[in-house]
Amino acid sequence: MLNLECRLKLTDVVRDDNIAESLCEEDRQAIASAVYSAWELDESSRLPWEERMANALKLATQVAETKTFPWPNCSNVKFPLITIAALQFHARAYQALLPGPDVVKCKVLSLIHISEPTRPY
Repeated sequence: MLNLECRLKLTDVVRDDNIAESLCEEDRQAIASAVYSAWELDESSRLPWEERMANALKLATQVAETKTFPWPNCSNVKFPLITIAALQFHARAYQALLPGPDVVKCKVLSLIHISEPTRPY
């Protein structure tokens, strides 16, 4: 939890255009440090995902690279099998995934009549 030095009144904060001007320098530094460390944590946690997405994008766009295995400048043929399969899936599944104007469908299963509770006299 972030502990700040200054205490602000809610009425003052609502009227201010810039809340940072109401804070003391130590509080601004503490907030900046907390935000930066959270950003670094987020950045490092999604690094494996970003690497996978970069590799997938290279595969989908069929980027031709110079190969060195099994020998330098060997053949590097790329067939668009994954791209064709993804495009065909999208074309066939589009109507089921995006149903158009019928986003929500409902059906009444039964009507339950709730009567007022009886009052003892």
